[in-house]
Amino acid sequence: MSFPYIELNRTFRKLTTSEQTDAEVDYQQTTGTPLTWDDLLQEHRVVILSEAGSGKTCEIRQMSQKLRLEGKSAFF
Repeated sequence: MSFPYIELNRTFRKLTTSEQTDAEVDYQQTTGTPLTWDDLLQEHRVVILSEAGSGKTCEIRQMSQKLRLEGKSAFF
C-alpha cells in the first residue's frame, strides 16, 4: 500500500562542537539559522539525525526521486 507524499518543508540545523561530543543533548532546543533541503544539497556530506518514525527514510527517498526527475544524480 502506497501513501501520497506530503512535503513538510522541514528545516534542519548544524550541531555545535559541544553537541557533537555530548551524548545527552536535547535536540528539541534549536539554535542558529534553520537550514533547508537546498542548504543541505550544497554540502558534500550530510548526516541527518532524528527519532525513529520521524519520516527520514520517506523524505530522503522522495528527495532522491525529485532530484532524478530534475536530471541530477541522486540515489537512495
